Amino acid sequence: MPSTDTTGPRRTSPRARRAALKAVAGLAAGLGVMIVAGCAAPSPRPPEPGGAVPGAPALWDMGELPLAELNGAPVADRVARVGARTPTLRVEADGRFSGQSGVNRYAGRADAEALGRGAWSPGPIASTRMAGPPGANDLEVEFLAALERAGTVRIDGRRVTLRAGSADVAVFLRP
Repeated sequence: MPSTDTTGPRRTSPRARRAALKAVAGLAAGLGVMIVAGCAAPSPRPPEPGGAVPGAPALWDMGELPLAELNGAPVADRVARVGARTPTLRVEADGRFSGQSGVNRYAGRADAEALGRGAWSPGPIASTRMAGPPGANDLEVEFLAALERAGTVRIDGRRVTLRAGSADVAVFLRP
């Protein structure tokens, strides 16, 4: 007759232990999937920039924008004359921005919430430091200074304009 004493150590069969371990592993894997899925959920998008014309796409939906004007002057002829690449700007929904500055690549971060109100408030801008032709380096320095000096952004049709006070410091055209 089997013992009915339940005060001693309980013995489980190897088969029961394996089944219990599989159940715990399955629960842990399921929890891990739920955590990863929660982390991968898209964050809410910032509102459309306040400086945008109604119905205009958000700045972060525009891809890499080529520079058309710098400090009120067209840049296409200057870029060709000095042997530079056309400066560009790409802005992400979280405020990160990057692009080509004429000779080098650059990157920085603007306040995403401020962008939603039409304000341009970049933090420090990092750049690679390759040498280029003197005129191209001058264009690059002027372009990066314009990005740092600008305080507002306006989207109007194909034009994306960074302004410092009442002056257009950089105008980009959507392709």
